[in-house]
Amino acid sequence: MTNVSNRHRRAALKAPPVAAIPQEYMITDPNHKADLRGELGGGKVYVRADKQYVKLTQAQAKFYQDSGALVRVVR
Repeated sequence: MTNVSNRHRRAALKAPPVAAIPQEYMITDPNHKADLRGELGGGKVYVRADKQYVKLTQAQAKFYQDSGALVRVVR
């Protein structure tokens, strides 16, 4: 039973990676707009109450957050 921990460790390394959960962001910069397909940074842009929103993962939204174009919506 000495190899039980190694077996579990190897099984965890072989497991598929956990998918990143997309979060909702509000587009605050008027210069950042959706492209011709209606996407921004890989997420579909939608309008709610005259404001534009997009669902992105943290990795996708990092550039836009650093430039101040997106604000995370906390509910």
